[in-house]
Amino acid sequence: MGGSIYLRPRYLTKVPGHNAQQIGVAIMSSGTPQLLLMPVTAARLKKLGARIWLTAGIVLIGASYFMNYSRKMLFMSCRKMMRTNLSSRTSARSSNKRLRFGAGPPGTGW
Repeated sequence: MGGSIYLRPRYLTKVPGHNAQQIGVAIMSSGTPQLLLMPVTAARLKKLGARIWLTAGIVLIGASYFMNYSRKMLFMSCRKMMRTNLSSRTSARSSNKRLRFGAGPPGTGW
């Protein structure tokens, strides 16, 4: 959490190019639900106990890590397939070009 206090505004400044007011609105909008849910959470914590909430939190964090890892692996495999398809297409095009146009100039390797 401590890193997000510094990193999120830096990210919003550098990548999308937001100004200070837009960054403030984005950070305030993420903190407002936390502020409003504090009394509700305290009441439920007294009713159910801390173990259930801690277990649920750890399970949700683990699930988010798993989904992030799975998405990353899926993205990497898709990129690999695209590279393979593109390289096979370019080699097929070049071989078709060789067959279509015959031998090239001497010393070109055609």
